[in-house]
Amino acid sequence: GAVAGAAGAGDAFAAGFIAGLHEDSSPTACLEAAVCAAAASLGSITCSDAMRPLDDVWPLDDDLDFGVCPLPAPDS
Repeated sequence: GAVAGAAGAGDAFAAGFIAGLHEDSSPTACLEAAVCAAAASLGSITCSDAMRPLDDVWPLDDDLDFGVCPLPAPDS
């Protein structure tokens, strides 16, 4: 999709990386999670509107061609 805004993308990147660390993922997987979270945040012009459920974020892994999502989807 198109980029609507970049506000909060850095925070989302950091949150994705920290989520990877929390799950004891490899550094590469942490970076992949960070990129997925940052990419998800680009869909809206505001930070709060850009927030998406994790189930919507992890499919971006396929769009970004990482192969498989580095972190497990949360149990809902």
